[in-house]
Amino acid sequence: MSQSAAPKYWQLASDAMLQFCTAYMLQDSLLTVIRAYQLGGLQDGDLLFIAHHFATFSYMTQCRWIDAGYISAMTCILCGEVSNPPMMVWYITDKAIKSACCSGPRVQFLFEIFSVIYAFVYFVARAILAPMMALAFVYDFFFTGQKSVSLGLCIYWFLAVLGVIAGSYGYILETWEILMKAIE
Repeated sequence: MSQSAAPKYWQLASDAMLQFCTAYMLQDSLLTVIRAYQLGGLQDGDLLFIAHHFATFSYMTQCRWIDAGYISAMTCILCGEVSNPPMMVWYITDKAIKSACCSGPRVQFLFEIFSVIYAFVYFVARAILAPMMALAFVYDFFFTGQKSVSLGLCIYWFLAVLGVIAGSYGYILETWEILMKAIE
């Protein structure tokens, strides 16, 4: 179904979401480049991070451009960003523990709890749900007879999704190690 066939509230809300996420990807990439400039060069993982943002940015922009693919893009956003809230608590408490001012027992407790919550949510989203989502896209893109997206764009979108999943591999291993350590 074309985006223009959806109710007006849906068109506005979904378009605003893709615009917001596109801007976020651009801003995040720009900040990565600025940080690299300040530090004298890119660090490990920066190119993969920027490539992930380019793939995501181009996917969302193409959806808006051709007025189709919104559900697949929003599904990718959900799967990719669902772990952000616990990850931010985990990251902030980790930095607080390493600082001189904020390394109390409550912060350490929060860090331990959110390490496991973040690792679990990230692992489930990226190692289990994302590949299932990619398989659903294969079916939808190539076997349903949809006509709103060209075959070439379907192939590019599928490869972009696979690239983003593959780019998560290191983090998937890291979160798996956090989960295994928590079980011990």
